[in-house]
Parts: sequence; structure tokens; C-alpha cells
Amino acid sequence: MGHGKVKIGSEAFSASQVGTLYGCGYKTMLQLYEQYQGTVVKEAVSEEAKASMEFGTFFEDAVARFFAQKQGFKIKRCGETAYWLDDMPYFVCHPDRLVVGKDKLGRRVALEIKCVRPYAEAWGEDGSTVIPDVYFFQVQSYFACGVPCDVVYVVCLRGNRIYTYEILPDDEVIVDIRKRVSETKDAFDMGQVPEPATYEEAVSLYGKRVNKDAE
Repeated sequence: MGHGKVKIGSEAFSASQVGTLYGCGYKTMLQLYEQYQGTVVKEAVSEEAKASMEFGTFFEDAVARFFAQKQGFKIKRCGETAYWLDDMPYFVCHPDRLVVGKDKLGRRVALEIKCVRPYAEAWGEDGSTVIPDVYFFQVQSYFACGVPCDVVYVVCLRGNRIYTYEILPDDEVIVDIRKRVSETKDAFDMGQVPEPATYEEAVSLYGKRVNKDAE
């Protein structure tokens, strides 16, 4: 496993981009390709998007510290440090925080902090495993590219409440993520822009995890 500073886009794919491969990301495959090739034209950021990013940046550290204090965790920032597996150095992940040591069950823990607007609806109840699909694939990517963790807590500020979601690795999804990232890189290197998985395929894969949990 490697770790260090990596330039996302022209050098590597990141966890936050994986949702695009499944048809539920915030960018198109063409936009991802242009970023990978270094030919993307910087677009103007809307005032709404800018305000949302500023909101998240402002509250992230407070949410992380509040959660850590409540759980009795000592946490550390990862900064610009990325993690990757030796066989896929072009697929990297940046967790928001790592827990120093282990939790009460002896697990290594990573934190993903989300500060969303009060109107967000695609999240499950506190303590559930239901998070928006794009974030599900982002978190499973942590496991897929070697972030040193056995569980990821997604800690989400919704309105004036903090919700937590415990996400465990799903081996079937992890294998599929690694396959899709590898195939996308090969296509990009040949100057091709592949179609993403259909949303139905993504939901089917996601649904297997849900069904498995319910059994």
C-alpha cells in the first residue's frame, strides 16, 4: 500500500469520482475524461454551489471534533495525504479523518464528514446504513483502494442535528469498483469515453448490499 500526495485528475482517479462510473455522480464521463486528460476548461461556480462548499468547509472540523468527543475517539486529519494499493496506483482516496488506534470492537476507523443543507432527503435515519448512492460508492472506494480502515463512519450534519452511518465493506461492490476504475483508465488512455453503468445496474449492485443486510 502506498500513501502520499497525488494530483487528482491528470494522475489519478479519486473516490469522489467513482459515482460517475455508476451513473450517479456529479459529473459526466466526458467531464471526467477531460479532467483526466488535463483539457478541462474551468467552469464558473454558481453562487449556490459556492455557498454550499463554504458551508461544508466551515462546519466540517466542528462536526468531526464533536463526533470524536462523543465517541471517545482521538482523530487526525489526513490533509492532502492519499492512499492507494500497489496494483492500482492511479486510484486514490483521501479520507477526511482517521481515528488514532481502534474502536471498542478492535476496528480501524475512517471518518467521512458531510455537511448538507436541511432540505437533503436522500439520507436514512440516524444509525442506519442508508446514505445517497454517490456517497455509498465513495465510501466503498475507501476499502477498494486501501485506506487503512475496517469501517467508515459517515458523519452528517443535517439541519441542526448530527447523524451517523456505519458503513462496512461490501466485497462484491469493492471488486466491481476496482474493475470499473481499471477499465475506465484503459479507455481514457486510448482516447475513448466509455458509457457509465446504467443507473439500474448501480441500484441493482447497491440493492444486493441492502438485501444482504436485511437477511
